[in-house]
Amino acid sequence: MGFGGDKRRVVITGLGIVCPLGNGVEAAWSAALAGKSGIGRINRFDPTDEKLPVACHIAGEVKDFAIEDYMPAKEARHMDFFIHFGIAAGIQAFRDSGIDVGESDAERFGVNVGSGIGGLPMIEAMHSTMLERGTRRISPFFIPASIINPFGLRLMGLQRQQEVLGVMERELDPPPGVTARLAGLPVLAAEANERLAAPARRVVTLLAGLLAVALVLLLALRSARRALLPLVPIALATGWSALVLFVTRIPLNPMSIVLGALVIAIATEFSVLLSERFRNEREAGHDLDEALKRTYASTGAAVLASGVTAIAGFAVLVVSDIRMLRDFGLVTVIDLGVALLGVMG
Repeated sequence: MGFGGDKRRVVITGLGIVCPLGNGVEAAWSAALAGKSGIGRINRFDPTDEKLPVACHIAGEVKDFAIEDYMPAKEARHMDFFIHFGIAAGIQAFRDSGIDVGESDAERFGVNVGSGIGGLPMIEAMHSTMLERGTRRISPFFIPASIINPFGLRLMGLQRQQEVLGVMERELDPPPGVTARLAGLPVLAAEANERLAAPARRVVTLLAGLLAVALVLLLALRSARRALLPLVPIALATGWSALVLFVTRIPLNPMSIVLGALVIAIATEFSVLLSERFRNEREAGHDLDEALKRTYASTGAAVLASGVTAIAGFAVLVVSDIRMLRDFGLVTVIDLGVALLGVMG
């Protein structure tokens, strides 16, 4: 039922269930027809434990459930049980429907989730952790693991989140006299990302960075020619980095958007070291070819080793199961690689 009172027909095409009677429609329905009960002695914890005395020793527990049948265990560790059950039931219903979703029509599908309450095991565990070991030992995944949000926008890139939020905003249809708007952390994060990722803003930021570097080099070296020499590969590396990210279409987030400044910083350090060493070799009387060889054999080798080790360090983030860190690591590796190629090429 919409705000305006319009009725829409809904067709149920698939079913899924995770409950004390069984995991799956067939198992649960068969148990119900056979008159079986899902109530039994509590097994998830010891109700007779003196530290946690419980008067009632029976409950309706979900039994023989393995979230690994529905999602990677590594990702499941960041979610509480009620989220596991919801995801499993949803996947069961999707499979039961027999719908074949291809890339061309995947975005026509969505999930509408409702939950009365959830996350109590996680809340209780973190409360005990806080009392026994202090607040610093509380998991950073506590909040997202104990609320229902992990079903939705959190699994999307920020750019895609903003697109979805835009559609939701346009489709809001409150009754007369009521103003409605989207709110919450996902909305704030997506809106901030959109402003940060605006092409005009990024171009202005990069140009400002290059101008600042040029002024500093000019003041430090007191020569327009000496300042311009290292500035050329810095500008090229900055442009190449932006081009590579545009071609690869890697999603940007508030962490990776600012990495254009990292390209400028790393390229500046490498370029100044190489250009000054080359100048010293030329002043020592070596011809152009010999000066280049000696520069890259000494300072160039050090720059290459420094750049490669930095790339290897950030590359570890690429295998992270946290999407923002994974994208940040990938963008950092590309930016550092382009900066290194720009000054070594």
